[in-house]
Amino acid sequence: MNTPGKRTPPIPQLNGRVIKENEFNRAIVRYLDDELKRCGFKTLLVAPTDNDTPLATRTGLSNKKRADLYVSCHYNAGGGEVIETYHYKGSSAGR
Repeated sequence: MNTPGKRTPPIPQLNGRVIKENEFNRAIVRYLDDELKRCGFKTLLVAPTDNDTPLATRTGLSNKKRADLYVSCHYNAGGGEVIETYHYKGSSAGR
């Protein structure tokens, strides 16, 4: 199942090709995972395949494994040009 909106508009420099957000994210997540492990962190990839994993499934696994931090990498294929940071509403520890 694919979540709507997770694709770029046609990219003229790529002959109008449309890129799925995960095509870009895969490389970023692999790099980040390698670097965190190199620095001694234990990591858990909650969406390790190209399947579109629902947010509730990803955060549920993270919570089940009692993760100290949840990092979600996005290409923002539908737009956006800045870093976005969110925390769980009502969580003073998350803030």
